[in-house]
Amino acid sequence: LRDAEFARQEMERRFLAPLSSTDATCLVRALQSLVGTPASAGQASDSA
Repeated sequence: LRDAEFARQEMERRFLAPLSSTDATCLVRALQSLVGTPASAGQASDSA
């Protein structure tokens, strides 16, 4: 599990590196809303 988390973080760094900080933040938030991360899943259930 630790290796999977490290791999995820490394891919985020490589993928987001060319983007500005603001663009990277916006992209991460958009992707999280699409896949339903635990934080956004809690928010979605409140509005449903």
